[in-house]
Amino acid sequence: MGDTLLESITSIITICVTLYLWTYGRRHRDVSTKGWTIILVGFTLMTLGYTVDTFGDFWPLSVYVDDTVFEDLLEKILGEILALSLLGLGLIKWMPALANVDDLKRENNERKNAEKELSKNNSLLSGLLSSIPDAISFKDKNGTYLGCNPAFAKLLGNSEEMIKGKTDRELFSGERTALFRKQDL
Repeated sequence: MGDTLLESITSIITICVTLYLWTYGRRHRDVSTKGWTIILVGFTLMTLGYTVDTFGDFWPLSVYVDDTVFEDLLEKILGEILALSLLGLGLIKWMPALANVDDLKRENNERKNAEKELSKNNSLLSGLLSSIPDAISFKDKNGTYLGCNPAFAKLLGNSEEMIKGKTDRELFSGERTALFRKQDL
């Protein structure tokens, strides 16, 4: 009876582990399906072997299962040898994928921290630029305005948003445009 109890507990544990792996894999398909599928098949075969071993000890089923080639095939070959081989292979394939998940989480955290720092610096520079009373503007290499401070926008009689993306030619008359372009080069 002790063997039957131990075999029953082992069967229940392997069934629980198999169901857990199945639900985990369905929730985390983005992690890795390569090794996870092999591990799940290994645990399923192991569960099958332990279940056959457990049912072989029950009187009504022992007539059909106990001490047969079928029992040896299911219990020893599929339930132990093949199952453990698949578990080992699955772990070998799955572990690098799990390690990559940790790397991705670390990189994601670093990116979020960098974005927070960048946002903080942008706010600081924007506040500084807005508080300077002199007219300030900045352009790209083609002479297109990328931004300005409120004093520059007030000087031109436009909003900061209206100035962004424009060139001197679109904002000023011909003489001034040539002068500003010459100063930019």
